[in-house]
Amino acid sequence: MVERTDGDRQRRRNLADVASGHVPRLLPWTTDGKRCLLSTDDTGGYLSRLADDMEAEQLDIGEDVLREAEKVLDDPLSPHAEVR
Repeated sequence: MVERTDGDRQRRRNLADVASGHVPRLLPWTTDGKRCLLSTDDTGGYLSRLADDMEAEQLDIGEDVLREAEKVLDDPLSPHAEVR
């Protein structure tokens, strides 16, 4: 008997989802370091909305970090430690 890994099982689920017309959505979080996928045709479901909200928050945080980094990098007098 062939021993299947978690990765093998996930690939089989992904193929089954694609075959059924449901493309799995990569969620913006992990579980135990493993990526999380959502397979549903309900884009307004609880997990879909939660993922949308989390992605929006992550993008907002990323924009804030980018804005602050640009300020530091645009200032030629920024201390070396601050640039690092």
